[in-house]
Amino acid sequence: MLTSYASDPRFGTTTYELTNISRQSPDPSLFQAPPDYNIVSTQPTLPTSKVIESIEIRGVRGISADTLKATVLSKVGDFYDEGALRRDFTALWKTNLFSDVQMKTEPGGRGGIIIHFVVTQRP
Repeated sequence: MLTSYASDPRFGTTTYELTNISRQSPDPSLFQAPPDYNIVSTQPTLPTSKVIESIEIRGVRGISADTLKATVLSKVGDFYDEGALRRDFTALWKTNLFSDVQMKTEPGGRGGIIIHFVVTQRP
């Protein structure tokens, strides 16, 4: 038997007890798939029309586009998600560097989507 105690002021003392512990290797059959089980694919397949091919930031002067891309959490290869892009749009706006931020999309050359953030810097 193995006993362990945990004390937390929010929940008090908790006691854990393990009994009938076996240090033998478990039966290998426990880790085998049933004979009629087939693995179809181990990789999720995303439709290419929903994959971000490129993210561009236009209208930037004196600020590195790479610095601004670090503000954008969506990355090339990610699944196109309007909610995530709204979050990225808001993050760019909240830098307070721009008087205008627009987001535009266009079809990519490989069947995906290209994202353009078009910004107007504050004077």
